[in-house]
Amino acid sequence: MSCLFEIIFLDTMKYKKYLLLTVFLLIIIVFLLFFRNNEDTLNLPVDIISVPVDVYIIKYDDESFSSARDEENINEVFRKVNDLWSQANIHIDVRKIDIVIANDISYYYDLNLLLSNMVKSGNYDSNSINAYFAKTLQGPNGIAFPGNRIMIADRTSVYDYRATSHEIGHVLGLQHVGPISRLMAMGVNGFDLSKEEINIARGNALILFSG
Repeated sequence: MSCLFEIIFLDTMKYKKYLLLTVFLLIIIVFLLFFRNNEDTLNLPVDIISVPVDVYIIKYDDESFSSARDEENINEVFRKVNDLWSQANIHIDVRKIDIVIANDISYYYDLNLLLSNMVKSGNYDSNSINAYFAKTLQGPNGIAFPGNRIMIADRTSVYDYRATSHEIGHVLGLQHVGPISRLMAMGVNGFDLSKEEINIARGNALILFSG
């Protein structure tokens, strides 16, 4: 009987030992997760960086080729763009919204020719992001061009503000990534920026637009 009691006692002690070890490990895991979250919070950028954007709505004499956007729509798009870029403490400052009449229908089919004409006609500023909104880009939701220029189509397979934010990311030096939750993923409604992407975007924003 005493042997049985001793076995039960030893098994109980062993169980308590494993239980205490499990609780101890859980406490360590919770502590590490808490520390990591607080570390991320402490490392968030504090200063807001302003990035200027000039917007041009492309229209033609023939309305069937024109963008359907107006100033109200553009303001709403960039309100949501700023919601997205707030995670990097970057503010997209829309300085103006102009309607531009393209004088040659061939520009509708040749985006490079269109952008070249925009520069020649003064609808371009090298000290800002130049955002051109057109009825169609012949397929893509948006395109980033050299010289701080982006184009966004009227109809996009993702949210138009997400497409706009994505192309701004390219201007700020970000490349495509795989995870679909991320802003720089292709063709999906991802919204997140990594800490590395935030640092790159903020650094390039200061280089390109601080002057």
